[in-house]
Amino acid sequence: MDIQMPGLDGLETTRQIRDDHRFGFRDIPIIGFSGESDEKEISRAFNVGMNDYLIKPIDNMLLIRKSGSGRGFEIMILHNVMVRYSRLKPSLRNCSSRT
Repeated sequence: MDIQMPGLDGLETTRQIRDDHRFGFRDIPIIGFSGESDEKEISRAFNVGMNDYLIKPIDNMLLIRKSGSGRGFEIMILHNVMVRYSRLKPSLRNCSSRT
């Protein structure tokens, strides 16, 4: 998951996924991506619930090894859908607050 995204960034998206029990994604592996190698940034990623962190540019083979069974790719797809949807419906950006 890209850490620095417009609108709903990767850190907030991860926080919402970990806190939201409705969709069954709470335990899915999340790998953060960023160009930042600062320890504070990496720490923030782990503190919101990311399982791992990769510094851009991403080594595709390393990503495949770290994703293990490939389940990590599901969450990247989910994030991209949420970002696109939030651009269409700005009032729904914080989807975890809706019931």
